[in-house]
Amino acid sequence: MIKYRDETVDVTVANTGTVSTSFKAENWVSFHGAYFPAMDNGAIGLQASSDDTNFYTILDPTDGEAVVLCASGSDPGMVDFSDFVRFIPDGYYLRFTCAAQTGAKTIKVFRRG
Repeated sequence: MIKYRDETVDVTVANTGTVSTSFKAENWVSFHGAYFPAMDNGAIGLQASSDDTNFYTILDPTDGEAVVLCASGSDPGMVDFSDFVRFIPDGYYLRFTCAAQTGAKTIKVFRRG
């Protein structure tokens, strides 16, 4: 029987913020998912950085546009974003992008490897 390692990481979008705090990509992680609380309207995207300073938008290979993990709204929701970060090297940083938020929001990132 295979025993998986599971981990939950909390990231925060500050009041009026448009990006979350970052979290590290690690090579033991096979699957990434996130729980988004009720967030203000606007698409939720994803960025990566090698130095936790300069972030670049992750693009969807099907259309070359910015990845949209979900269209935020009044309801909370969960999404698997493993396919979009599978190529990210160990030690890189990831963060979410969103519309300016009213009040701070905590996003739960679920990782399994």
